[in-house]
Amino acid sequence: MPSDSRARSCRVVVIDDNYDDVRTTALYLQSMGHKVDYAINGYAGLDVAMRFRPDVVFVDLRLPDVDGATVAREIRNEPRLRSVRVFAITGSVQQEDWDRALEAGCEQVFIKPVDPDVLIALLDSM
Repeated sequence: MPSDSRARSCRVVVIDDNYDDVRTTALYLQSMGHKVDYAINGYAGLDVAMRFRPDVVFVDLRLPDVDGATVAREIRNEPRLRSVRVFAITGSVQQEDWDRALEAGCEQVFIKPVDPDVLIALLDSM
């Protein structure tokens, strides 16, 4: 149930190649009152973002077709998506992965598994 203190519902895209993770995250965010779409690879994620016009994108850094940093960079280069806030989600603890994500335009990097309440708190702060 959405919190009464929530200022607004966010439009969110979740991109992750683990179907269970992406679906569970999407369903949880929807249950909290957000409008959510998802994709299981980077190119599909870019297509979803172009069509859905999200406020926020959560993108896994290690995707099978194109890495999450490239997805973030493509979002940043698309004039219609420049205001989208992009956050990386990864199982990687390698600093170079994190640096590449931040350089590509991700605002923050979260380590998997991300506590869903952390994502909700982030969205509530927007």
